[in-house]
Formats: sequence, structure tokens, C-alpha cells
Amino acid sequence: MKTNLREVSRFFHEVSPKILNYVALSFKKSHTIKQKDHDNGIDFATEADVEVENIIVGEINRRFPEDKIIAEENFSDTKLIGKGRLWIVDSICGTANFAKKIKLFATNIGLAQDGKLVASCVVDHSQNEYIWSIGDNAVFINQNKINTDKTTSGVRIDVDLSGLYKSTKETKEKHVRFINRLLTETKYSPITYATSLGFAYVSLGRIDAYMNLDIRLWDMAAANFLTQQAGGIVTDIQGLPWTLNSSSVLAARDRLLHKELLNLLNF
Repeated sequence: MKTNLREVSRFFHEVSPKILNYVALSFKKSHTIKQKDHDNGIDFATEADVEVENIIVGEINRRFPEDKIIAEENFSDTKLIGKGRLWIVDSICGTANFAKKIKLFATNIGLAQDGKLVASCVVDHSQNEYIWSIGDNAVFINQNKINTDKTTSGVRIDVDLSGLYKSTKETKEKHVRFINRLLTETKYSPITYATSLGFAYVSLGRIDAYMNLDIRLWDMAAANFLTQQAGGIVTDIQGLPWTLNSSSVLAARDRLLHKELLNLLNF
């Protein structure tokens, strides 16, 4: 089925306020963090993660009943990647922040057609807004198209460390080497938000680049599409084109910065 992007944008406009409203009410409550058995007790979720996913999946099933879904809590079968339309959902990226009353987390929704991203929406709960695109090198906040030129001084690199504790020793050591080179060989500032929210900020010019050596599809797909539509460069950590099957990401606001970071990473 061919993607009707006008209907997709309408979906973003209608589901995002529902997500924002639910999370705003839920954020005030106490939450129990439960470990996920499918991740051997390393990853975790709250009841809000599940409920937000239910809101999104319910709307997708109602509007696009023939589409497939990959979502972190209950629909995590990546074997679905391939032909047709596929929604990629992370209900709350930054669950630990959410549960500890730190308002730095996001809801990620991406849409792929035949294995290629064609639309995405990142709900930014810290700003009570949503960032979205349906292509054509245009990125929007709520109803407004944004200027994607760089808007901040200095160069900030979001090095995602939130899931590093469950990575291999080799992956951890590569992170250490990369951060060490950033600090000693450049004037750039490495930062981490413990959520992929910072990834989406590259499309807005608030952050300049992001990197993760071992990351899941639903954590990066939506932000990667936004970055590309804003003129950024997105690859895996080897510099190969990023795809839905990639397990790492290196993205930057422009080609020169991406090349420099890639050299630091793979020296």
C-alpha cells in the first residue's frame, strides 16, 4: 500500500496531543520500574511506557489497519522489517528520567515504506511539543516549519551512554577512546541526556551530532529521519549508510563534522 503522507501528518497532529496530555498527568504520579524479562532484567519500563504504546498502536490500528508495527514494549519483532509499511515506536525513550521526575524523555514514532523511512515524529515532553517531518527536506514543530540552520554557539556532541552498562567490554572501551579524543583533540563538548531526545535536537540546530555504538531501532529511527530532512548526515559507526538493520549510529548536522567525528571514532 502506498503511503498517504497527508494522512500520516494528520495522525501526528492528532496523536501527539493525546500522548502529551496522558504523560503530563502520569508524570505527577509515582511509578514502579519493572525489569523486562526479554532483556534479561537489564532494561526496564513503567506502566506509562505500556499505556503510551497502547495509545499509539491503537490509533495506528484504527487508521492504518494493514500496517505492521515494531514497538519496544509488546511488538519488538524486528523480523517484520522488509516490504510494506512499518511503524517503529518507542513510547517513552528515557524511562529512568521519567520515573525519577526528570523531564528529559521523548516519544518516538517512525514510518518506513519498503525498508526506508518516509516520516517521523518525536514528541518532546520537556517542551510540550512535537517535532515531525513527512519528507521534502522540511521539519516542523507542531504546525510551524522551522529554520534548520545552526542556532547555538560551540559544538555539542550527544554521546549516548544510557545503555552502555549492558554493552560488551569492547564497546565500552571504544566509547572511552572516542570521548577521550573529543576532550583532548577538539574543543567540542560531549554530553548525554540518557534519552534519544537529544538526537532529535540535531534537526533543530540545538545539538550538532550524536553517536551510539549499540542501539535499538526504535531509539533512533525517528530522530535519524528528522536529521536527514534537516540536511544532516546519518551513517553507522563505520561510515556506511544507515538502514533499518543498523545497530549503531553516527549523525551530524553537516558532512565536515561527520567526517571529523568518524575519523576520531575509527582512528
